[in-house]
Amino acid sequence: MPLPEDADLEGALRFAREEGHAKASELYRMLAETAPSIPIVSAAWAEISAQLPATVERDRLQRQMVEMGVFARLSSCLAESDAGHIEDIVFDFALHPGLISVLGQQPTKLLASLVKRIQGASWCEDSRKPRECRRRINPKLSRGRSRGA
Repeated sequence: MPLPEDADLEGALRFAREEGHAKASELYRMLAETAPSIPIVSAAWAEISAQLPATVERDRLQRQMVEMGVFARLSSCLAESDAGHIEDIVFDFALHPGLISVLGQQPTKLLASLVKRIQGASWCEDSRKPRECRRRINPKLSRGRSRGA
């Protein structure tokens, strides 16, 4: 889910630093860096998950993907314009037993569809801030990198 509009990440980060909470400070810093990409990943997931068969427990699948860090990695790769690693997510989670148990099959097609949706910017036209969305998606994400790199 996207962050609430009234979320004060800067204030939370400043407080954590002032109070000497290094782990919280690092968490807030990472969240601030990936915050612009969270709505993009969330919108892509909403679109892809709506196409799942009725037999798939969408909430359970989403929880599993959150716990595994799939959405966090997608947001991080998008924020960093890391084309190679966003595509690696498909391979990294393709054989995960938790996803297989929820889907009843390998999640390769689901993950590939999600990555492909994130790589395409056409759906940004419907977002609240289309110009910002287009800027956040680096064109390199569509090209990927060679596997030998």
